[in-house]
Amino acid sequence: MKNPYKQLVRNLGLADVVGVGLGAIIGAGVFVVTGVAVDISSPVFLIGLFIAGSIATCNALSFAQLAAQFPYAGGTYD
Repeated sequence: MKNPYKQLVRNLGLADVVGVGLGAIIGAGVFVVTGVAVDISSPVFLIGLFIAGSIATCNALSFAQLAAQFPYAGGTYD
């Protein structure tokens, strides 16, 4: 199949790279906050964590379907 998106180029500027770096730092901070929340909260936190995991799974499956449907558009991040 011919690539219909040849006009798209892979180009990251300084602001893009800084945004990706900040996103990675903030994303890592989520794991630290989760540990603190477990210490402070009740065991109900595990139920909330399960619900959040279920929602994240649905989101991941949606991205997978999108990437499979439009492989030349770059999928999710490519």
